[in-house]
Amino acid sequence: MGKRRSVFRMQDPVWYRHPFRAAAERIYDRLHPDERTMKLGRELTELGEGRKNCIRDYYVRKISGMLMAVFICGAALIAVLAAENGKNRSVTGGLLERPGYGAGGTDRSLNLTISGENESEAVDVHLRARLYTKPEARKLLRQAQEELMQGLPGENPSTDEVRTALYLPSELQDGAVQADYYITPPGMIEEDGSITGEPDEEGTLVTITATLTCQDQVRSQEWIVRVCPPRLTAQEALVKKIRDAVETAQTENPADPQMQLPRQVDGRTLHWSYPQEGTVRMLLIILLILPVGFWVHEDSRVRDRAKERKEQLELDYSQLLWKLTMLLSAGLTIRGSFTRIAAQYQAQLEGSAQKHYVYEEMILTLREMRSGVPEASAYENFGRRCALPSYIKLGSLLSQNLKKGSKGLTALLEHEAVLSLEQHKMAVRKMGEKAVIRMLLPMILMFGVVLVVLMVPAFLSM
Repeated sequence: MGKRRSVFRMQDPVWYRHPFRAAAERIYDRLHPDERTMKLGRELTELGEGRKNCIRDYYVRKISGMLMAVFICGAALIAVLAAENGKNRSVTGGLLERPGYGAGGTDRSLNLTISGENESEAVDVHLRARLYTKPEARKLLRQAQEELMQGLPGENPSTDEVRTALYLPSELQDGAVQADYYITPPGMIEEDGSITGEPDEEGTLVTITATLTCQDQVRSQEWIVRVCPPRLTAQEALVKKIRDAVETAQTENPADPQMQLPRQVDGRTLHWSYPQEGTVRMLLIILLILPVGFWVHEDSRVRDRAKERKEQLELDYSQLLWKLTMLLSAGLTIRGSFTRIAAQYQAQLEGSAQKHYVYEEMILTLREMRSGVPEASAYENFGRRCALPSYIKLGSLLSQNLKKGSKGLTALLEHEAVLSLEQHKMAVRKMGEKAVIRMLLPMILMFGVVLVVLMVPAFLSM
């Protein structure tokens, strides 16, 4: 019948034939799985069209694909790790570049490592810009006053119960406004908002007068707060001192294009560095998901193809019976009918016609006969490979009539063909119902779009 390519076997890419395939074969052979108990064994055997080792070839191809995915992701991960380790992520000299004049402030997230501590801590540093017209300055003062009024309690519920630091920044509005504070009684609250005094248990009233300056424009505001004893842990106190040191560094040499980060606080050496990017984490996730996704996708493809084969066999059954009936009525034998149908199918296949699984199985049946398999057994094998009750019945019918004689076979096939027409109609009806269900979601989406197009203009015109 000539050479033909199996519908099961796909053209293997070059990488599949070399290192990954060899490793996959060794892995598969070492595991020694029982192919008969594999979940997809039956589907793979049916799609393999009698080809030996079809199950083994399938799993070897899957394993080799997973090995390739792991190799590529691992190589990418090693490359990224090498690039990350090769970068000098330390803040050089503890200097951060300020933004240009009028450009607004910018936030920098840094990793802080303190000598004697194993873990690093994330610290956000706000860099303010380097000057404005009088109207702009007055507007900035109003905005700075509103900002200070809203943020003054800090993390406290209100100014009537102050236990943690108040929000008393030395600069507001991204560094455009400077703030000075006069606090009475002195020694209770520092100008940075931290509580350094020892208030009474019932609270101590403190008056805070803020003087806001933006170039040559000045505005003042006064608040009265009740300070209660603060509750800070040792670690919180250390972090607070570090943040205070950063704020202090902000006010030193404000015209300098760079800001010197503190290098030591409370006798503890500080090491500043930029945080790592999320590339490594993303590659790790891909490294875990990609091989699993490849494995599941391959199984899904086999199931889809097995389902497609079953549906096509159901649709072709009625047509096959009518062809056999007509050829047998014309005087041909069963084998001759198989040969004529297979030859016609191969001629159509050369003209780029769609492949049909039932005719592929008929070609395989003829090959079995030529290789020495008894004709009756070949017909039974044909029915078992198709794996549908109707084909099993047909194979058994052809085998029995071959042994007992073909008398009455044409009438039996014609009767079976009439019955199969009803099955064909039911199969077509099922396919139509599935198509309607598949179209339901697009129709719902289109209905939603139509509703939006009709209702949005109506709401806008109200």
